[in-house]
Amino acid sequence: MKLEKRAAFGWPATSAPYAPCDQGLVVHYDGSDQGLAGKSHEACREYWKNTRKFHMNSRGWADIAYSFAVCPHGIVMEGRGWQRQQAAQPGGNSTWTSVTFMSGP
Repeated sequence: MKLEKRAAFGWPATSAPYAPCDQGLVVHYDGSDQGLAGKSHEACREYWKNTRKFHMNSRGWADIAYSFAVCPHGIVMEGRGWQRQQAAQPGGNSTWTSVTFMSGP
């Protein structure tokens, strides 16, 4: 399995505060079908970058909501990373780690 760190996207270290996020894993999925499985991995990278822009510019969040994402090509992409407060699950953002699967509906 390959991990693409934040630096691969040209992102600085997250400004999200430390949080233990040690209660388990919350799994999200992208409900809109982007057709990423039939595209190159570069489309997944663009989608991840656009998600971060949306979360920061439209939602006003400190960073992308999730700790990590997994694309249909099996590549893990770092978001906020380990032990950083999330914006992905109200009531659990400082206690759970989140990952989103780019799976479509």
